[in-house]
Amino acid sequence: MPSLPGFIDIQINGYDGVDFSSKDLTIEDVQRATQRLVEDGTWAYCPTLITNDIEQIKKNVSIIVEALSEPKYSTHFLGLHIEGPFISPLDGYRGAHPLEHVCAPSIEKLKEINVAAKGQVVLMTYAPEVEGSSAFEDAVLELGIKLSMGHTNADEESFNRAVSKGTSLFTHLGNGIRNELARHPNIIQSVLVNDNVRAGLITDGHHLGETFIHLCLKAKGIEGVYITCDCAPIAGYPPGNYNTLGQDVVISETGRLSNPTGEYLVGSASNTLDCMNHLASITDLDEMQMQVLGVYNSLDSIGKSFPEGEGLVQQELKFDEESRKYSIIKKNII
Repeated sequence: MPSLPGFIDIQINGYDGVDFSSKDLTIEDVQRATQRLVEDGTWAYCPTLITNDIEQIKKNVSIIVEALSEPKYSTHFLGLHIEGPFISPLDGYRGAHPLEHVCAPSIEKLKEINVAAKGQVVLMTYAPEVEGSSAFEDAVLELGIKLSMGHTNADEESFNRAVSKGTSLFTHLGNGIRNELARHPNIIQSVLVNDNVRAGLITDGHHLGETFIHLCLKAKGIEGVYITCDCAPIAGYPPGNYNTLGQDVVISETGRLSNPTGEYLVGSASNTLDCMNHLASITDLDEMQMQVLGVYNSLDSIGKSFPEGEGLVQQELKFDEESRKYSIIKKNII
């Protein structure tokens, strides 16, 4: 059993008060957030930018890439995840993404983003039912960027077309959808029965119920799932009222992060370590299975191997079988 310095997460919206989609983002912000993420158990990650003005996305990806190109930070950078703006405009499916910036898929716009990112976009979340998606899929995959369905109301035809072309992931299954779905068919059923699509699960104890998590693991198998925290910039903050991702939010006493009315979630207030510990607490998965879900499946999903190099800290994850909980040891900052 290899010892590991931390988990892998391919959907991180920000951390330590830093919002990767903010118009005020700085190089120092990105580096500080990365330092904290690593110290808190996320060894490498994909900074994720949500739906926004295209020019703002281009500006921010440039800042992030510059910040993480420094050798001591580059070990922890897996590439960028662009989540939107090519998603469903429908309420419920759109989630917390701002409607005014949602738009039809555009390979020209994505190429502009990738140029600004110096070719470091590795993952794109989109809705395959939106007009223009078929040609978009062909062009994106030719660029070597992985495609993930998400924030989508895809029918079976759109879903199957996307998979046949090479879309291989689904972003936070069970979230980014309406509270009520048709009994059959529906998008969750399509994902669960298709062995060519790996599903991301947010196991923070709020986004998904225990039964749904067990259902996904049984239907997809260990290899068919990866774990993400989908953490918001204010992950780890105490209960209270905040503004993040351009909107007012509330962290409840139980750690649930939502809009002020509680109608919908706005990312997670948990980090990857928290999510892995919650998963361990509700399953009997062994340590190797936990590593597959929290490390290796995420890397495989974007065609990466575990990053080499010392990185920012010297540390090791320790899993206690009795308490079913991970802790971090040898936490010495270089």
